[in-house]
Amino acid sequence: GEKAKALLPEITEPYYKITVLSGLAGLYIQSNAADSSYLDSAIVYAKKTLELAIEFGYFTKVNQLASNLADAYMLQGDFINALEYCKQSIAYRSYLFPGEVMISYLKFSDCYFGLKKYDLSIAYLDSARPVVLELHDPYYEMAFYDRVYSYNKEAGNYQAALTGLSDSDRQQLLA
Repeated sequence: GEKAKALLPEITEPYYKITVLSGLAGLYIQSNAADSSYLDSAIVYAKKTLELAIEFGYFTKVNQLASNLADAYMLQGDFINALEYCKQSIAYRSYLFPGEVMISYLKFSDCYFGLKKYDLSIAYLDSARPVVLELHDPYYEMAFYDRVYSYNKEAGNYQAALTGLSDSDRQQLLA
């Protein structure tokens, strides 16, 4: 990371600068597990990269960067700023694969859940449902149905929460 930071002033080609800055932002987000102070660095690098990506038209990168910023703010418990970057991320949804769109909606849901705005949280889950059904991917299904269960349960929507459980888990609860 330090070598890459030292080389930044010498990099003039936008694509390479965006790639290096994005890598640094991601590295600092991943380093959060060891020290939460790294999130501030992640936010600084991701914001710089986001500005460059928009300026030079690397719109497929904008979602990833805005998503990284949302993650960093969520890890800090700052769901208001996280929502701003969720909005920026989804504004570029035409450049995304369906799974990326779904993850964006799940992040909206996570932010509203963190703010205890359960109706909005569940509404964004409902927006993700058609994509989950279309993808048939166990990873996305797990991420989606876990939230359906947890978020509805917390909101007191117990019947709706059951739809987030597997058939065997549902049978055990109802037995």
